[in-house]
Amino acid sequence: MKEEILQILRQTPDFVSGQIICSRLGISRTAVWKAINTLREEGYAIDSVRNRGYRLSAATGHLSAEEILHYLSGHPWAGLLQVKHSVSSTSRLAEALAEQGAPEGTVVIADRQSDCRGRMGQLLYSPPAQGVYLSVILRPHTTANHLGHLICAAAEAICQAIEVTTGRRPGIKWPNDLICGRRKVADIQTQLAAAEDDGAVHYALVGASVNCNQTEFPQELAGIATSLSMATGAPVDRNRLAGEMVLALHNMAGSLLDRGVDWVEAYRQDCITLGKSIMIQQGQALRQGTALDVDSCGALVADFGYGVEKLQAGKMSIRGLYGYL
Repeated sequence: MKEEILQILRQTPDFVSGQIICSRLGISRTAVWKAINTLREEGYAIDSVRNRGYRLSAATGHLSAEEILHYLSGHPWAGLLQVKHSVSSTSRLAEALAEQGAPEGTVVIADRQSDCRGRMGQLLYSPPAQGVYLSVILRPHTTANHLGHLICAAAEAICQAIEVTTGRRPGIKWPNDLICGRRKVADIQTQLAAAEDDGAVHYALVGASVNCNQTEFPQELAGIATSLSMATGAPVDRNRLAGEMVLALHNMAGSLLDRGVDWVEAYRQDCITLGKSIMIQQGQALRQGTALDVDSCGALVADFGYGVEKLQAGKMSIRGLYGYL
């Protein structure tokens, strides 16, 4: 019963009256009311207005495989989706699955992460019912030295998913931060496992942690972090965003090897770091320069006044000369 009502609400963007639901399903108003309450108890945000009826809110707090699969009907990765209430890290779980032989397209999505860390080991803020935390296993038939552009392609794929869902396209702060309104809205991670002798890739992991409906952040993040809802002024349907992320990453995987140049060029267009004065910190050393370009392997080309260098994303921190950007 509740599944049929949920389907009606999905198909109706505006309010649908209780009487219409009763007529379609041949049930009483009391049955409708009980089913609506059950759905709310399961985490669905359903608005109700007297004389107008019910509406499924875009900001539903329920992140579920059923809802995400609504956007992946017939998709080749649909049967490989795993949605978890809470994990330490989606990338850690995806890595374990990859080591066990899980196929390309295995997607892990979590409502919460308790111990996910970014590129330099920082703990990523991943509270429950607020974001989308996702990792996918890829198995490209190539060598590691041909996948330098993976971070560029991954960042572009998530930018596309966010734009389709919200109408707002983030910028990219090199190498892996997505930016809205001069603040970080998402973190992108990539990881490769390759043979030591010939560099053949066993698997690649692409992960993304996207802030969706947060309205506040811990003090240490308040000046640099934002959410999609804060940036756009509207709640975000996390299930739809998760579905769009899977679709975009599937498209990326299919063109990763033969369209590498295109992915890097798109990344350049979205990279807000280029043309800016930057400060690089490596250990205790600080260097000031200007970001000029991103090369075909995703390295940042920068001028430090005494020559041009290519910087690889690693154990370094990059900031704008006067702040985060």
